[in-house]
Amino acid sequence: ACAPGRPVTKLLAAGWVHEFLEDTTASLRCYELAVTTADASDPAQAARALTRFGAAAAGAPPAELAARRALLQRAARSGVAPAHLALARLLEDNGDPNTAG
Repeated sequence: ACAPGRPVTKLLAAGWVHEFLEDTTASLRCYELAVTTADASDPAQAARALTRFGAAAAGAPPAELAARRALLQRAARSGVAPAHLALARLLEDNGDPNTAG
């Protein structure tokens, strides 16, 4: 399970399993925790977590993305292409198809 204090590698692995099982909410939560956990200690792991977060977010319903907009923007700024797609879908759902974040 994904909980604060777990190692980044475990959070990433759990996120991937949830993603495989199509549990978007759980996978996004795991990847968010992985980013937060890795930020202070391991920039490479944080980048890996952002990449997985962006990939999972690209297939998530817009309702799952609204509260995660800041992290999506961070992933997009880091060059995670699927995060751009997720942001565009979120903006389109909000009635703004002309702005991609």
